[in-house]
Amino acid sequence: QGMICARVALVLVLILSTFVGSSGRRATKSEVRKITTDTEHFPDANTLDLDINPVTGQYFVTLNGKIWFQSADYFLHSDGKRYSSSDGTLKLSKIIPEKLSSHTHFGEYNETKMIWEATGDSDIIYETIFRRYLLLPQIIEFEQHFPKGLKATTIADQNFPTTGFPTVVLQNLQEEPDMKYLHIKGTMGGASHLKYDYPRFFSTGYDSGPLIFYSLRLEAILLSSLSEFTSASVGYDNSTSSVRVRVPDLAPNSVGGVISYGVQGMCKEIPPGFSYKTLFQANSRGINSLMNEWGQFMRRYYGRKPPTIDSSPMLKYLGYTTTGYYYYHPIEGNGTHGDYEKTVLTVQKMAVKNKIPYRYYLFDSWWYNLKEHRGVYLWEDDAEYLKHRIPHGMKALHDSLDTPVMAHLGHWVGESPYLSDPDNGFLWRAATESEVKKGKWNTSKLVEDISSTFGGEKKNPLKSQNSRKRMASQLNHLAMPTSEKFFDKLFGQARGWGLHTVKQDHMFEQVEGLADLVLVDTTTVAKWLDAEAASAKRYGITLEYCMHYPAFLLHSLRNPAVVMGRAGADYLPHLAKRSWNTLITHLLYFGLGLYPDTDTALTGKYLVPDTSRYFPNYTEPDPELHLLSAVLSTGSVAPSDRAGAEDRELIMRSCTDDGILLKPDRPALNLDIVWIQVSVSMYQVLASTHSTISGRTWHYLLVRMWDKYVKLKPFHLRGELDSVDERYVAYPMPLSTGRFQAKPFFFSNDEPIALKSEKNGTSLPGNGVQYYIICPILSDGWVFLGETSKFVPAAKQRFSKVQVASGALEVELSGKPDEEISVSFIRNLEKNVDLKVETEKIIIPQYGRKAKLIIGSSKTTVEVESSPKIKIDHEERNEAVHHHIIEKEENGVIDRTLEVDHQKSTEVIAETVMKQNDSVMWLLTGLLALSTFIFLFSRFRAPIRRYFSTLLTPRDL
Repeated sequence: QGMICARVALVLVLILSTFVGSSGRRATKSEVRKITTDTEHFPDANTLDLDINPVTGQYFVTLNGKIWFQSADYFLHSDGKRYSSSDGTLKLSKIIPEKLSSHTHFGEYNETKMIWEATGDSDIIYETIFRRYLLLPQIIEFEQHFPKGLKATTIADQNFPTTGFPTVVLQNLQEEPDMKYLHIKGTMGGASHLKYDYPRFFSTGYDSGPLIFYSLRLEAILLSSLSEFTSASVGYDNSTSSVRVRVPDLAPNSVGGVISYGVQGMCKEIPPGFSYKTLFQANSRGINSLMNEWGQFMRRYYGRKPPTIDSSPMLKYLGYTTTGYYYYHPIEGNGTHGDYEKTVLTVQKMAVKNKIPYRYYLFDSWWYNLKEHRGVYLWEDDAEYLKHRIPHGMKALHDSLDTPVMAHLGHWVGESPYLSDPDNGFLWRAATESEVKKGKWNTSKLVEDISSTFGGEKKNPLKSQNSRKRMASQLNHLAMPTSEKFFDKLFGQARGWGLHTVKQDHMFEQVEGLADLVLVDTTTVAKWLDAEAASAKRYGITLEYCMHYPAFLLHSLRNPAVVMGRAGADYLPHLAKRSWNTLITHLLYFGLGLYPDTDTALTGKYLVPDTSRYFPNYTEPDPELHLLSAVLSTGSVAPSDRAGAEDRELIMRSCTDDGILLKPDRPALNLDIVWIQVSVSMYQVLASTHSTISGRTWHYLLVRMWDKYVKLKPFHLRGELDSVDERYVAYPMPLSTGRFQAKPFFFSNDEPIALKSEKNGTSLPGNGVQYYIICPILSDGWVFLGETSKFVPAAKQRFSKVQVASGALEVELSGKPDEEISVSFIRNLEKNVDLKVETEKIIIPQYGRKAKLIIGSSKTTVEVESSPKIKIDHEERNEAVHHHIIEKEENGVIDRTLEVDHQKSTEVIAETVMKQNDSVMWLLTGLLALSTFIFLFSRFRAPIRRYFSTLLTPRDL
């Protein structure tokens, strides 16, 4: 027996010596990708059919047996000439029929390639490729490829492509009486969106994003770039005289216009091997579902994982921004409030006094520059340069605040000293004297886009000729950095003064102001974005985009440092009525997995003095709506009130006592019923979002100024609710602060929510805002209403588990020590026909952050988890931790408060800690001994193996 035991021990030693320290075989990248491929994320949709004529190259795109698109011209520009399939200057020389290949992420696909050659120039070769994924019949991928490249391609217009494929005729859409479109385009990631009956006000351009055509049956096809986002453009031509894109004989007398995708027309040269891809994707389950599936495809195509709220303090915590009424440009026109440094220190002092948990400070526009919109000259902690705005420097200010810092970064100016170092990779030019005098823009499109950003209101600062001249002078002095080394210098030193997130602003101005330098090739804009993002990632800094085109967001699929972006208009007096509504732009962020961000707002209803530069004698009429919209966007929540003038009660409806934001799981999106309306004002809203905890989902429905009579049913929230056939419990939540009593009601297809009075047709009361919480009915008749004092009463940041076990409602929650949390619920629905609401209040103990609430039929139990992972059961007569329950009933609501007596419990808890510490010490001692053994063995395993191997026979081995 002794010999057997010895031999077994030797074998174990040999096995261990082989295992410890051995790297083993690693899975290859292809194997990992194959394992992680999950086609179940792309459920079956109506098949998008593609029919190609093998002789002419013409094709038809069909959905549900009906032709939606038919091809127009194949075209390109080279050597100053236009070559097209319609006039015979571009000839189809070869068709390579369907060939089966495999994609890393999406499996097998069929590919059809067409090779076109230019008449009289054998160096011009144009390959156009169609791809169909076998597992994704709702997708068609198009690619234009240039094996030898092209020269002299410019048509001097970035709003129309210089190459075209796909190009499709919209004649069939024109003939559909119910056809509509949604075009996400313009600045702020698509905030200048268009939604009309086709073809009303239809336009495209370099600022185009995803384009969706859909019917009243919500059958929809989305058109989008798939690669080279910053080098592409979408063109639209519906002229009847001199058409740039000709319609082939298969579609005579077309009146619907033509859409063309390709390289943007400012580009002067296309390099050899360059490719540009486009995507058509269909869905018959609604716009939100389509954008979700499109986004999943795009993210997987680029291997992009969505960021989490932990990516930036701006996403996780309540903050304060200097962009507000009082502190925007605190020197100019607002000198009575001092500089940025004095401003934020005063704000922090008052916030501490009033118990408002600001966890970061955003130094927004022009903290680094006295000339505001002139641009960025220096962007660093330079004491002399910052002496008027931050006298003691950013490092000293950060140390005083002791919180993370977020900082604005605008467009660069040609006078910056950074340009003198060639390693910084700047492209720049100064405006000519005649350009300054004439007030010329680099493109007329720039005027339109900036005007749309300011809403085209009477106070639009660009409407006067002098303003346009000044802005033209500024933009024509811009510069663009394209070197990672440059951003390494900036971000490296900025980490020293607490920088966590950069708000990269004025992005479209940066590009459009240098269009004749940065849009003349296919790489410069991408180099700028990639250099900044790569350096930011290296230094642990995240990016927020602002005043950006959709193409910049799409390009961020390659750059994980980009986590969020502004999604709507600036918070200015003439825009405040609509700056809160960023819902349509949410679609793009939602698809890409990014966080949309609303601008700041005031929370207090007070009169701004006439000393304010931008907002004299102004009072915010709807602070509740602005704050609720910020919460439901899932972006930042950062007020900008005068120090001490904040509405604390309103602010605290967005977060916990230690400033952790309570958010839904995704940005709020318009319901599909919105898209089928003939005309919907941006002041009208019918949107929802949700939180999912323990497999059940709570929904948040926002309604504003909805003048269509609708009986809202679970059916209208299909794709959102767990089931459209179930019964739910809902309750309205007032936006105004003060004591709130939930008045729940049943919600089902037989018990709808009437959004407009059926009798008199009157609109909703007050400012037309109604906010509903829709709750699932749990087993045994329990309904968890949540923390009804918060805008998102069932947020994951507060509740980690909500379930029914053994007939009791179990709720796991977390909070700040000493924070009081109220949990409302309804029990026993079968007998509780009046939907009587009960409330349990728990105070988080000083020694912990987590608790578990178990509400049974006759008693309530609380388990408290402290830092050493101590669990103590609380019952009404438990002697381990002393507590008492206060119970009162008011207006039919039972309210219980469970308080822990910390003083009486201290000795018991200390004794418990001592006992558990003994066990912990023994465990740590054992782990230390085991670690030492493994270390020594890995250090000397080779000689040990050689020695013991000599003692083992082959049979033993």
